[in-house]
Amino acid sequence: MEISIVNTSHISDSQIQDIISAIHMVMPEFEKDWGISGKLNLNGTSDIKLYLATLKGRTSERAFHGYNSVAYGRVVIDHKDTSELVSRMISHEVFEILANPLTDKYIGQFELEVCDPVSANFFMVSGVAIADWVTPTWFNCGRPPYDHMSILKKPRIVGDGGYIRVRP
Repeated sequence: MEISIVNTSHISDSQIQDIISAIHMVMPEFEKDWGISGKLNLNGTSDIKLYLATLKGRTSERAFHGYNSVAYGRVVIDHKDTSELVSRMISHEVFEILANPLTDKYIGQFELEVCDPVSANFFMVSGVAIADWVTPTWFNCGRPPYDHMSILKKPRIVGDGGYIRVRP
């Protein structure tokens, strides 16, 4: 799957390109865990887009993906956001778009949101913060690891700062 990151934010394209490069470095690990590969480009023409915008006024959601049966994402960046937070939000949405582009997939009762249960966790790649993700064993109660960073000790628990949606 290919995702175009469309940058209309105040963050420079070169900074966004650094984030894209770091995500590409960990993509083989994400693919190993989920069997899903992805490529990112900046301001490209891919069918799936992740829009980056600068916050203007109030917004109820700073980042989301998939809406009304359309595969896309949006990250709203505040001028006060650190580069760490920006790269975490972008990588979080990229991994979730890859796993569940329309936000319509569930494993059992849990929505297939691979970063939400560990949303406060991240690791550094070439100076760029990358969001942690849960593995399939988190959903199906298999053997550890339950997340990429091996922080969670049990399946189906939510890490500090994490959350999960259940089937209505």
